[in-house]
Amino acid sequence: MNPSQKWWPWVLSVTGIWIFPACMMGIWGCCYTTVFGEPPCGPWAEEAMNALFLLNFVAVAVCLTLSWGHPVRLPLAILAGTAEVVITFLIWFVGGASVAGSYF
Repeated sequence: MNPSQKWWPWVLSVTGIWIFPACMMGIWGCCYTTVFGEPPCGPWAEEAMNALFLLNFVAVAVCLTLSWGHPVRLPLAILAGTAEVVITFLIWFVGGASVAGSYF
């Protein structure tokens, strides 16, 4: 193993990308509402969900950049990143609607 290719930044980045859906779930859990048209936490919850959703793509891009050029880490990072993006999209789509007070 090349000493310049350390394994721990990659493990931290693959683990760290899951912080965004976890924060989104926390906001969704605290600000969930069943009343249509009344966001319980105000507009900050919806804005925070949108910001975390966008920052998620930056984190996944950094994770894939750290994996670039390694024959094993890149497919694993692509798999983890894809799963994480799908889960984050579902949390954003369903959770963001309920936090904003509008349902589909």
